[in-house]
Amino acid sequence: MSIKSIITFQFISGNEEKITFIIKNILKFLHDRKFIDEGLIEKMIPQMRKFSLYIILNANLQILDELVNKEEIDLVIWTIPTIPKLLMCEFIYNLHMEQFLYEVIAFSYPPLGMEVAAAFLDHFKYFSPTNCLDQLQKISVASYTLICRLHLFNFGENYSKNLTIASSNFQQSVKYFTDPPNSEKLSTLRKNDLYEYKGRCLTSALLFVYECLSHFTSKHGNKSNTIDDLYQLTYPQGTIKEDITVYNVSDASKEILDLLNECNEIMLDACKQLVMDVSVDIFCAWSEFEENGKTMQQSIGELCHKLRMKLLNIESVCENPLVSMIQQIARKPADIKDLINSTDVATIKDKINNNNNEEYKLWLQALINRDQLCNHIELLDIINSNLEIYNEEECHKLYEVLKGSSENKDYTELLAVKVFQRCNVTVKYELLDKQFSKNCFYDMQTSTEFNQMLIERFNKLVIQPDADLSDVLTLFLQSPRQVYSKLFNLALENPQQTDIMLKVVKLLEKYSNHYYETEMEPCIIKVTQSIFELDLATDVKQNNLIKFICGLKDIDIIPGSKLLLLLIMPNMHKALLNKNINSLNIQIKLLSAAYNLGELMQYRAPILAMLAQVLDVVRWKIHTFTAHSPIALQNTITLQKSLIDTYNNIVPGKYVLVTITDWH
Repeated sequence: MSIKSIITFQFISGNEEKITFIIKNILKFLHDRKFIDEGLIEKMIPQMRKFSLYIILNANLQILDELVNKEEIDLVIWTIPTIPKLLMCEFIYNLHMEQFLYEVIAFSYPPLGMEVAAAFLDHFKYFSPTNCLDQLQKISVASYTLICRLHLFNFGENYSKNLTIASSNFQQSVKYFTDPPNSEKLSTLRKNDLYEYKGRCLTSALLFVYECLSHFTSKHGNKSNTIDDLYQLTYPQGTIKEDITVYNVSDASKEILDLLNECNEIMLDACKQLVMDVSVDIFCAWSEFEENGKTMQQSIGELCHKLRMKLLNIESVCENPLVSMIQQIARKPADIKDLINSTDVATIKDKINNNNNEEYKLWLQALINRDQLCNHIELLDIINSNLEIYNEEECHKLYEVLKGSSENKDYTELLAVKVFQRCNVTVKYELLDKQFSKNCFYDMQTSTEFNQMLIERFNKLVIQPDADLSDVLTLFLQSPRQVYSKLFNLALENPQQTDIMLKVVKLLEKYSNHYYETEMEPCIIKVTQSIFELDLATDVKQNNLIKFICGLKDIDIIPGSKLLLLLIMPNMHKALLNKNINSLNIQIKLLSAAYNLGELMQYRAPILAMLAQVLDVVRWKIHTFTAHSPIALQNTITLQKSLIDTYNNIVPGKYVLVTITDWH
């Protein structure tokens, strides 16, 4: 097959075999390179999104003449033989790219989105009415979204032209709901099939109107989601209004507002026509068609209720006749929260696992209200696999349910940790305060999974400058002692990590006086003591430790009095007994670095007494010499002299004076 024969395609008729051949080979290529399987592969969606845009940027579209010199996409446009519009549409529909069609129309440069929408609307001439409802709904909503976003762009002299094209596309898409292409094929349907089609058509129209009105009442902006960066590459220089970040539709120009109100009337009129076409026979027949555990009659009734509530909340459409028309067939959905306790576990699992619509989310969310939820491991498994469904408020409630039960404790504690991680920082602190009430710590069960998490989260904090420091709260929930120990050990390694760990420990400031039930001193004091007992042989580790502890004192996590009386003085005394020169050196350096003379005044007598004993241990004798003795001696003398100078020629206490005199 020659390239020339492909680029001259104008109609599907007569070219079916060629089109099938091309699509089959591209599908094989995508499958062999693991871009697709039976459908899109999740991790390959970004690449397939780019591929779909690549196809469109190489199609026979007039707007590309304007974009061909645009930097960043000039090397992409028309880099292969121009793809006919009908082949572009077939590619998007048959290469698992249909989900990107809404994005291209709604978020690309509007004239590009409009021309793409027009091409796909024209392509409906090849569809049967029964096979195009999903595609029609997507394109219609995308065309409406595009109009909502016109406020973001400068079109200059083409402003009115673009409004006209956008309006024309939208009107054409709405028309297809009531007057579908190839409508004569409907006359060949059996009665039941025709009734089912009418139900599916009304369902699509109700969803379409609801989505459009949601956009009408939502905020819009330069970047509605994470995919917008790709489509912003299609914006010519100077066309986007950089000063607008977020706006309401009501902020748009009068022309755009008038167009949107006109669009609202058009789609509501179409919906009214579809509702008026519903005879008693048709409505009754819908009770015989079932999907996802609901009859079509029930599904349409619930959609009517949902749309009616939306209409009543929008001033410009709340009095539209459609409001009263759909009330007649509207049906308030059953509150799944009320059903969750009267439904057996097997049915709940079936509702969640076999639902392709939004209802399964409602069942998942309702599980939080299930009595004795923690008695059912199979329900907890379902929650565990679908945590992304729950918002922060629901996660808070779910955590309380899990922690409040004594059933399946091993499982519920692990799940509670995952749920805790999804709560916001304020709630995390609230839950930590509740767990560690009365200033008392206790550890949850820790596992290899916790140890791995501890390593990964702290590595992330060290490696990524913009990492979320509050991740440490999830670790702290499980074992405060291990978190404090990890903080100290990482702080010892280098000055950069010392600074990072000080930022992290600041998040734990309110727990600095908490202790384990079997201990008498705050946990952070106990951990600091355990670090002092390590063999800190290198100056680097000693200096980093001193810097870290000084930082803890400065932010009052270890107050100066506790540092001196619970850590420095006891460790100095212990080092004197054991003649541990290295430990004495660390304590003297810490004492000098952490305090100014004013802070030491009330303790100077006992400190001077202790320093005199230090001098006796570290003075330079050949048979007791160690490498740290000279520097320890120098540091001690310097500190001693500074403290003695504070007496201003007033005789110090007899004990101190005698001790110092005896040494000299």
